[in-house]
Amino acid sequence: MSKVDQVMEEIMSKAKQVIKWINDWANLIGLIIAVIALIYTILPFYNDSGKVSNLDSSVKVTNFQEVNLCNGYLVNDPLSEVLTTTSLSDKEKDYLESKINCYRDQIQKNHNDAGAYTNIGEAERRLGNLAAASKAHQKALELKPDLPEAKIGLALIEQDMGNKMAANQAIQGVLAVHPNKAIAHFYQGTILYAQNQLKDATVAWQKAKELDPNLSKPVKTWKLPNIKHVLGWQKNEPSV
Repeated sequence: MSKVDQVMEEIMSKAKQVIKWINDWANLIGLIIAVIALIYTILPFYNDSGKVSNLDSSVKVTNFQEVNLCNGYLVNDPLSEVLTTTSLSDKEKDYLESKINCYRDQIQKNHNDAGAYTNIGEAERRLGNLAAASKAHQKALELKPDLPEAKIGLALIEQDMGNKMAANQAIQGVLAVHPNKAIAHFYQGTILYAQNQLKDATVAWQKAKELDPNLSKPVKTWKLPNIKHVLGWQKNEPSV
């Protein structure tokens, strides 16, 4: 083999090495681009997995550690706004929004959690979002048709909407099935009071207190002489 041939062979060998190096880098760059594209493709779905429907739209869920926000039924913790037109403070609104997010976190973990849905319904009602509240309670009843808290929630929504007859019928329907449910008698009293049926409201509150003497505790700050008298906050009776 002549020197020229050797030189040409070396050049061809070097050229092949360069081409291979270029191809390797091109493949690596292509792989990196593909990985980046895949990440950007998956990322929106990953973000969506942290969302759960609130029946009207999807809202991002925070993984709450404060489980106390989610405990129990919200309807069992009555607020004075049930009987007043006073707007909620920003702090109260933020608190309710936090509870809603906490309930959504529960639903994310268990899509059949009827209690979480009805709690969303009551929180939305207190925020004035009656359509969303009604849908949440209806969803709860789809999952658990005999859930009294959801039926109470729907009765309160009817009252908030000014549907007096529907509100009365709804709360009476709950009491027909659960005659010893103190909170149902309590809310019957609030509904009747809002309709200016003070005597009937007093009877309902008295029945609620008879069934659950501690029920008066959540409403000790209410500025309603009638209810304070019925539930035991007279001058000679210390508040609890």
